[in-house]
Amino acid sequence: VLAGVPAEWFTAKKSLVVDSLPTQSGKTHIELGSSSNQHQIEIRRDELPDEYDVHIPSSVPMPMVKAYGASIVERKSKAASPFIKLVPLSEETVLTFHK
Repeated sequence: VLAGVPAEWFTAKKSLVVDSLPTQSGKTHIELGSSSNQHQIEIRRDELPDEYDVHIPSSVPMPMVKAYGASIVERKSKAASPFIKLVPLSEETVLTFHK
């Protein structure tokens, strides 16, 4: 999820919303936004896959990314496109990282 999204979109002041994105495991709703002290990535799926990867800009320190509604099972910061592998525990997953 989010491979190829420009790094600036992760830290934009206005939210980026992608609704009903078709994926291999069904439609996905994605929202990139920020609050007063953090940025967040919200992912909502009706059908849960066994796991999925969320690509993160290389400027974000991997240990600072927290997941809610999913378990982080792998962090790949050295990859050409850094990502976090998640096992979803609910229909909605939220990843956060500080500004």
